[in-house]
Amino acid sequence: MDRRPVNRLLRLLPRLQAGTGDRRRRRPKEVSVSVTIREEHPEDIEAIRGVNEKAFGQAQESHLVDALRSNGGVLLSLVATVNSLVVGHTMYSWCWLQIGLK
Repeated sequence: MDRRPVNRLLRLLPRLQAGTGDRRRRRPKEVSVSVTIREEHPEDIEAIRGVNEKAFGQAQESHLVDALRSNGGVLLSLVATVNSLVVGHTMYSWCWLQIGLK
């Protein structure tokens, strides 16, 4: 059995535990982003369509969101924004369940 990888890991372990890691692999620089969560506004609708289409790779979900919105089926619709740009969307709607009793 080749023990070189194990020996190398054992040599690196103290640095990994200290957070310095393997010096050949650079950690990506940390970026601070401020995300704001708020209720959707009418001017967000086009951006919400874009977010949903990118997330699901098709327009069907955007059409569903539009239909729920136009039929009063929305309980709560929230957007996530970064620098006033809509980057996320979640919507809560009514759901009716029919339970069959025997």
